[in-house]
Amino acid sequence: MRIRKKIFLAFFITTLLFLVFLSGTIFYLYYHPSSMKPLIEKYISRSTRSSFTIRKLSYSIKPLRIRAEGISFRPLENGPGLHLEIPDFMADIAIVGPFGHRSLTFKGIKIHGFSASFFQEMSFSQILLKRKSLSFFSRLFKGTVALFLFRDVKFQAAKIINGGITARL
Repeated sequence: MRIRKKIFLAFFITTLLFLVFLSGTIFYLYYHPSSMKPLIEKYISRSTRSSFTIRKLSYSIKPLRIRAEGISFRPLENGPGLHLEIPDFMADIAIVGPFGHRSLTFKGIKIHGFSASFFQEMSFSQILLKRKSLSFFSRLFKGTVALFLFRDVKFQAAKIINGGITARL
């Protein structure tokens, strides 16, 4: 065998192993939503500099649906800021459009028992981080998601049942 064929074969085997590993990871996360819950909690907590927890998370592919129970969003150390409690959250989702230009569409969002409290000392700059420039791998991942999954997010309907908002100004 020539050296080019050996390099090509090694590259092909490495790519194939990577795809098998990626597929296995996706299937594992699909069948074990409890493994995905800590990743979501950690990501949202870190990006908003707050405490974010979900008591129970489940999702399905057919129909495409996400259900979460016991969502809690609080400032660190129970200080001033946004306090949010959502006992029951359900979202019906669809991915529509041609390949490469798909949209993630939330057909219906239902929230039962919504409770939010805002305090005078709170500002949204405390909650949201300033956007940093993306690294090469982040741009590559974002482009791959845009090509194979979806480019944008759309909302069609949302319903809040028995919700309440408290503001202290």
